[in-house]
Amino acid sequence: MNTAASRLRVSATPETTSLPRQRRTGRGAGGRQRTSPLRRATALVCVCAIVLASRAPAQQPEPNGAPRPDAASADAAPPGERVTHFAVVCTGPAFGERLAKLYEGVNEGMYRVLRRHGYPDEAIYRFAEYQGDKPPRIDGAATVKNLRATFAHLKRIVEPDDRVFVLVVGHGSPGEADYGYALLDGKVAAPEFGDWISALPARNATVVIHPCHGGAFLPRASGPGRVVVTSVNADEVNGVPWAEAFIEAFAKPDQGDADGDGRVSVLEAYRAALAPGRERYGDDLREHPLLDDNGDRIGTFLGNKAAFNGDGPRAAHRFLSPGGRPMTFAPEALTELERANARLTLD
Repeated sequence: MNTAASRLRVSATPETTSLPRQRRTGRGAGGRQRTSPLRRATALVCVCAIVLASRAPAQQPEPNGAPRPDAASADAAPPGERVTHFAVVCTGPAFGERLAKLYEGVNEGMYRVLRRHGYPDEAIYRFAEYQGDKPPRIDGAATVKNLRATFAHLKRIVEPDDRVFVLVVGHGSPGEADYGYALLDGKVAAPEFGDWISALPARNATVVIHPCHGGAFLPRASGPGRVVVTSVNADEVNGVPWAEAFIEAFAKPDQGDADGDGRVSVLEAYRAALAPGRERYGDDLREHPLLDDNGDRIGTFLGNKAAFNGDGPRAAHRFLSPGGRPMTFAPEALTELERANARLTLD
């Protein structure tokens, strides 16, 4: 276990701070190849979710919580000639019906937020636990094998100026060597997850981690140009709906847009997600969400502060799309990505 994972910086003011499921029906002739899903689960204890976010080009806003352009950017940018924004959304085994429904809501909620920001279906790679036939708009089972294949695929097709967003939800716990994230065919340890992130060519990625002991993943995912957010530090477990609150900040910009500029930054979402902890614990906080955006591999508990110990300024200007506005991509760009995706084989 990396000892840096347990380091926690706290700001001077110690405050902490669903959607129905729809699935895509397929990707056409150029879609990804798949085999039968894996269902073998590893019984770990804590709920975890790992998210990774980024920015991009623009399109006309959609209703129901879509990003709102500011006055200076009212004119939409022309469609992108290639897809520049990618996302991985994975919800692992729930080990129970109650969590299964929560995971489903988080997966679908994040998907809808991405679509409203203009991420095309071809660039959103979604994984989940399911029984029987694969649901629409889910690309495969939530397995280590599928995530390894997907990150290897993104390593091949992503360019340095592209952006990548990843959300992973499931169970996790400390292990003998390091912390692990449970999937249907085993678990991925924090070092391997960090290797996946570091191997991406994209220079500016945002990684949001929401497992129990999620702070242990932070030093692995940290790096130059990245914004890393966790729901708890390395010694804590999750007890509040932090991931739901984080996603809701983007889904309901009238609530998440704290500075009133018509868009929601990662820092604003981080601060909005502090509310469930305050409501449950009051001043006796048991969960400390961390943020690292200066690449020093040390998470800071910001509370409501905009910046502390060098962390916060980058997250304040990091959006899911360029300037928080919806994107659009040319049909030729989507066709090119479909052809590339045809080389990705998933379970």
